[in-house]
Amino acid sequence: MLQVAVGAKVEARNVYTAIFAAAALLEQGRVAESLTLAKKWLAGLPEPSPFSAYFHLELRTLVVEGLLRLGRTDLAAGEAEKMDQTDEESLFTILARGTVALAQGQQTGAAGHYDAALACFKDVSMRCGQTPLTLNLTALAHLGLGQLAEAQKCLTDALAVRADDPDTTANLAAIMAQLGKPPQEHKTYLLQATEMQGAWAAAYKDTTDRLDQAMAGFRAA
Repeated sequence: MLQVAVGAKVEARNVYTAIFAAAALLEQGRVAESLTLAKKWLAGLPEPSPFSAYFHLELRTLVVEGLLRLGRTDLAAGEAEKMDQTDEESLFTILARGTVALAQGQQTGAAGHYDAALACFKDVSMRCGQTPLTLNLTALAHLGLGQLAEAQKCLTDALAVRADDPDTTANLAAIMAQLGKPPQEHKTYLLQATEMQGAWAAAYKDTTDRLDQAMAGFRAA
């Protein structure tokens, strides 16, 4: 599907193939390729209309996420502004606005960015219910504001929605450590996260494997 999407003609009937392919590339960590594909389609599609606005917003959401992964918060903010111009009330737009504000808060430490992110995530939750994604994002915003108890509650609620989410479990372990909970409690959550399938667990395993190799080399020397 990826090769088909890359070579496909930019037209409305092929747009879902492009969206799925760009999302798949992003999930695989092939951020530059995902951005190239999404931007190619955004440039080739007609200007947003009531019919095509949804496609533009989905593609631009992937661009925002890709840019944030590359640490280009400035460019991601520009893309979120374009989404605002297309449809400021869309859930895609509100979520993008929130994730950009969260990244800006993490970069600058400014409480105003975290407050803006919280407002966006709460808006999304009110419209479509609480999900592990919005609850984790809300928890990160609370964490940025130093509201550890609120962050813990969000993550506990997220586990109630989906008990096998590795990101939630890992985030909860980190929060509990900061709250000064007994080591056994947060280590239990961390162990659970590493045993689950997902990007976080894979990254954690890769990091620990490389650390073990480095330590083995150090001992051998």
